[in-house]
Amino acid sequence: MKRLLPAACCLLNVNFCLLQKPLFAIAKIQYYEEFTKFNLDKREERESINRQEQMGLYEYRNGRYSEALEIYQEVLKQRREIGDLTGEAATLHRIGGVYNKLANYEAALNFYQAALRIRESLQDRSGIGSSLNSIGGIYFQMGQYDTAIEVFQAAIAIREELGDRLGVSRTLNNIASLYQYQGKYGQAVKFYQQALEIFQFLEQPSEIAAVLNNIGLIHHHLGQYDLALEFYQKTLAMRQKINDRLGQGETLNNIGLVYYFKQEYQPALDFYQQALAWRREIGDRQGIGQTLNNLGLLYNDMGEYAQALELLNQALNIYQEIDNQASEARTLDSLGTTYKNLGDFQQARKYYFSALRIHQAISDRRSSRITLSNLGDLLLQENQIELAIIFYKQSVNITEEIRQDLQTLSLEQQRAYSETISNTYRTLADLLLQKGRIREAQRVLDLLKIQELDNYLHNVPGNAETAEGIELLPQEQDLFNFVQKDRRIVEQFTQFIQSPALINRISQVNRITQGESLDIQNFNSLQQRLGNVSKTAAILYPLVLSDRLELVLVIPDYPPIHRSVPVTQTELEQGIKNFLVSLTSPLQRRRINLANQSGKQLYDWLIKPIENDLALLKVDTIIYAPDGQLRYIPLAALYDGDRWLIERFRVNNITAASLTNFDPQVMGKIKMFAAAFTQGSYQFNLGGSQLNLSGLEFAGEEVANIAKIIPNTRSLFNHNFNLKATLPQELNQYNIVHLATHAAFIDGQPEESFILLGDGSRITLRDLETWSLPNVQLMVLSACQTAVGEFLGNGQEILGFGYQMQKAGVKAAIASLWSVDDRATQELMTEFYHQFSTGTVTKAEALRQAQLSLITNSNSEDNNPQHNPQFKHPYYWSSFILIGNGF
Repeated sequence: MKRLLPAACCLLNVNFCLLQKPLFAIAKIQYYEEFTKFNLDKREERESINRQEQMGLYEYRNGRYSEALEIYQEVLKQRREIGDLTGEAATLHRIGGVYNKLANYEAALNFYQAALRIRESLQDRSGIGSSLNSIGGIYFQMGQYDTAIEVFQAAIAIREELGDRLGVSRTLNNIASLYQYQGKYGQAVKFYQQALEIFQFLEQPSEIAAVLNNIGLIHHHLGQYDLALEFYQKTLAMRQKINDRLGQGETLNNIGLVYYFKQEYQPALDFYQQALAWRREIGDRQGIGQTLNNLGLLYNDMGEYAQALELLNQALNIYQEIDNQASEARTLDSLGTTYKNLGDFQQARKYYFSALRIHQAISDRRSSRITLSNLGDLLLQENQIELAIIFYKQSVNITEEIRQDLQTLSLEQQRAYSETISNTYRTLADLLLQKGRIREAQRVLDLLKIQELDNYLHNVPGNAETAEGIELLPQEQDLFNFVQKDRRIVEQFTQFIQSPALINRISQVNRITQGESLDIQNFNSLQQRLGNVSKTAAILYPLVLSDRLELVLVIPDYPPIHRSVPVTQTELEQGIKNFLVSLTSPLQRRRINLANQSGKQLYDWLIKPIENDLALLKVDTIIYAPDGQLRYIPLAALYDGDRWLIERFRVNNITAASLTNFDPQVMGKIKMFAAAFTQGSYQFNLGGSQLNLSGLEFAGEEVANIAKIIPNTRSLFNHNFNLKATLPQELNQYNIVHLATHAAFIDGQPEESFILLGDGSRITLRDLETWSLPNVQLMVLSACQTAVGEFLGNGQEILGFGYQMQKAGVKAAIASLWSVDDRATQELMTEFYHQFSTGTVTKAEALRQAQLSLITNSNSEDNNPQHNPQFKHPYYWSSFILIGNGF
């Protein structure tokens, strides 16, 4: 209004003068004619601006963001010229939306905040709610999650005050998306369902479709591909019905992505091509780039590299044209990988470093770690081990820094890179061991456990210690900076690696890392924590590599011990399978010598190489951090040719040293909760297999015996042993929780692993995420099964159970690796509680004594008439492992 107001004032002033004269009637008519003409002109001008803005909205909805931005900027200029503050705020908001789509979040935030300031000055409550909702979305994209939640909640408060149910549901949808991005899938689904109910009540089909699509994405992230397809198909049908062409392109692309994850390449190709056709028809440039990139990755996986390069370059051109730097950098990384697969290392380096520069410029740390790892792989292939180590270290450190942010990878990145990230840790540990850098290798081996947990459970946050990552020595940082700055690494690699400046820096790194004098703070801290508890305990880290087995032993007040064992992964895994069969097969366990033979083979690989070290240092407790399929076997049952390992050592499993508190636990007076499933039968379908679980005949006697040993034990059976009775707030009243029931830990998704309750309900491994049991010192599951099915996984479900217990606050857990004869279990558990209730032995020692009682055919209750000599076979006693703090 700044331009037109003076004219209006002039008209009013002139006509006011005319009113003082005899020509009053003429003046009055002239005044109204001119004022009406002024208002008509102004209305027409505003309508013209609104039509222009609608053109911008059309371009925006069809993914042509640069064109939309150009139109909006012209509209903004015109609105300011006519002084239309309400319209100016709306246009500023739309410009913020364009920058959001282009991933330019700083610019988006600036425009959204400018719109908010105007709306606040106008006291436009509805507009303020809309601005806050969008600003919350930007904070979410920028990783400022707490701020985002606060802003979203402020938006909801205003929208509820106004009775704006549609606005409330949209903000609920945004909160759900934030939780989804953090990997908090249970909370995400809860908010999506709230939003969905309102959208359905208000009959908002486009919004309903968006929520269904997002729930499909959750199932996709969790690897539940059939469920994901079900939600995507519902979304697609709804978007077809309302002719949402942009949405149809998105959903077709997502369906293609599911088939890509399932490695069903032909249907993936079909859906990608359908998505591409839709997106080209409406000119959705961002969407076209996304689908071209996905097609390029697909052809790369199929080994059709020429086709992959053509498609990836097309995607790259689009991302550069629309100035989407984040997507541009990820496509550059994909091009680097394709060239690496072709053996063109110079081109691979060029694209990787180009990608890395953009990642760093826009602070995309999640993508930076992937490109750093890829550069490590490339340098390793070129035999530049010292350089590869530094790039791997940088990748690991970024991963550990952002772990606490709880960020998930995008689906496009997830399949390609989740396994890659774990391999980065594994390869780095391998190289450090080859170089004799044992202290650093131990740190990486421990962090590897965290990453494997993250792969399985999704978004494991770690803690303050893991966030420190692996120490990058000053000499390594100097070398890394030098490499990044010197363009010759891309353009003249041979000349670069022969340059005196590089050779001198590598020599400095080698000199400082030689021998065992290197001061690594995390390693020193671990030794001190262990030494404070026991000078005779040792942590054993095995690392399974394709061509050998590496053993690292950490002992207080002594340099770490490293042994390399020449056994291939294939040989080791066959040995593990043979051992498990000899322990659990009804036919083979009749002959104890079969368990002896297979146990001896594993002993020779895992313990024999460090046997003299253990004896020399008087080790009596092995704290075991197993790797891969070694998680399926009980270390206690390894056989040295004369005795089982448990006859010589206490054994205590851990998830990771950095997650474990080794301090001795003060139990105080025992308060026991004990429950059993003794009657009935339940059937479950797991991964296509039928699992029939019946009541445990001796579980009732097991609980009754515990109640005799531990006074005032709360005992529950069958239907009274249900979800209500096992709520965390109920269990947290006790310091020992004993569940004599079936549990199945399945290699697959955490939702498939469960603890069965007496009424047939189940608590899944995913459900345990929300449990809080800080008062519980010990959780016992006496009838677990692992390795269900024909093929062994990597034991991630066992690792996951141990972690969920630790995360809930439980100090230690005892679980079985296979379901044992429940009469033997009853005897072992009775002896365990006899030992532990004395208060004179640790949890690990009490379990050891209980196992020895079955081996030696004796227990603390003399002349037990029901004791069975058959129970000396390791099938009956070795299944039980202690995970966590055994002290």
